[in-house]
Amino acid sequence: ELVGLSDLECPERAWGPHNAVGIISKASGPGAREDIITDHFAWWNWLKIIGMGTTMLRKHRNAVADRNVQKEAHTGLTATLKKGLVKKWEAACLEWEAADYPKDNVANPYDCPTEELTEANVRAELAKNEEKRLASGETAQATGPSSFIAMGLDLEDTQRRLKRLAKITPLDGTRREGGLVEQRNQLRTRIRQWELLLPIYMPGLLQYRSKTMSDDTSSSPNPEDNRLWLPSNLPADLRDSICSDKTLAAIEEKLRTAQCSDALNLLRHILTIKTRLIKFKEKNITGQRDGTRSRAIIDRVHERARAAALKYRAAREAKLRLSGPGEWEQVFRVLADSDIRGYQDPEKGRGKNRPGGVQTEDFSLVDRERTRREGTGETRRVLSWIWTTARSEHEKDDESGVLQSEWSKSRARVARATEEVELLKEEMRRSLISLEHKAAWWKDLIGKREVDDGPLSEGLTAHANKQADIQQGLRNKFKGMWEKPLNTMDKEEEKEEDSDDSDTDDENVGDIVEDPEETWDS
Repeated sequence: ELVGLSDLECPERAWGPHNAVGIISKASGPGAREDIITDHFAWWNWLKIIGMGTTMLRKHRNAVADRNVQKEAHTGLTATLKKGLVKKWEAACLEWEAADYPKDNVANPYDCPTEELTEANVRAELAKNEEKRLASGETAQATGPSSFIAMGLDLEDTQRRLKRLAKITPLDGTRREGGLVEQRNQLRTRIRQWELLLPIYMPGLLQYRSKTMSDDTSSSPNPEDNRLWLPSNLPADLRDSICSDKTLAAIEEKLRTAQCSDALNLLRHILTIKTRLIKFKEKNITGQRDGTRSRAIIDRVHERARAAALKYRAAREAKLRLSGPGEWEQVFRVLADSDIRGYQDPEKGRGKNRPGGVQTEDFSLVDRERTRREGTGETRRVLSWIWTTARSEHEKDDESGVLQSEWSKSRARVARATEEVELLKEEMRRSLISLEHKAAWWKDLIGKREVDDGPLSEGLTAHANKQADIQQGLRNKFKGMWEKPLNTMDKEEEKEEDSDDSDTDDENVGDIVEDPEETWDS
């Protein structure tokens, strides 16, 4: 708090370019070494001083842009929430900020422990319901409707896996091709067993298929290409007439929801593993042999990520056909390739063919090199939605720890970005005052040293006047560089503040109203 986006590593960056000084001063004595280092760092500091005008102006422009992005994102998120809920979360953030360390007695609003709907839980619940139906004699079939749908989903998973396996199996790979043929035979047998249940649960399917033979793909020689007649693959207007059990669609819809949640969890887990593998490879792996082995491991992890992404997309499409458009789409969104990135990866610029990277044909799982502007922290981060979606569609906002956590982090990002704009303006103001004070300091030195040598006295006076002129010249130059852009930005901010009277829920992170007494004139 109250530190903005301070670049606290800036003092350490001077050591990198001065590594060569260590070689130069290696044979020097302590005194000479100190003089060499002092001279080099004095020159480094002087370069920073004379470049302060451009540096501060660039930082201010970037800070204003970052603040506007974070503020717009936070305002949009806040607008979707209830006002009472926002006030409650705001109070929790203020309580956390006011608490003393180690803050053990205060709930952390930035933490998000969640309990999610998993496919295993849904299957267990459906199995219990099916057991009750069998015990009550409601059905005479050993395979109930939930087991029928679950078998179809398992077959669908196997089909996706075999499609990936067939794609990567080389034509001359006899052993691997033999394994693929064996798995295809097993899948074909399982599909035939499952299709024996179709006349029981979908008695109208035969008539429907006779009318749509052109869309039938069961004639494909490969079982992974066969169409599985689940309720989601039937037209919505004919679904009830084809299915004998009206609960089939509801059962599949519930399982599809759990599949979406499970696939996202798996994808997040794989991306986390990927991040650790990449960092381990960069720090510890050297040489072509070890590098190739490490890359093979990353490729296997990549295959798992692709399988999870395909499963999510298939489950979401099926859920969309079953449920239609609705509010659930805000939770389970369309998964684009650009969304499949780690929690530390930046949002934009995920270029392909980076030298040394592991690139595949659909999406990349390799960290690209960040720029200084992107950084690695939370201040400018825009997370992919897969890291912020972890609640069921029936969960209320006030029960969502993830939503509260993301809102709290968004609020903190706006506060830090706003503080950064304030601090940069204050640094500019103080820089001008400091340069003017330094010029006056040099002027005050004139005549204070008593010397009998006339030329020496004249030289001291000339040197002091020269240094004072340099400081005053820098002050005037910086003021000319900063005054017009800052005044223009201030006027634009005042117009925005005058026209913005709707967002009153988060007053602590709004635009900063400039002090009317503040001036850039000395």
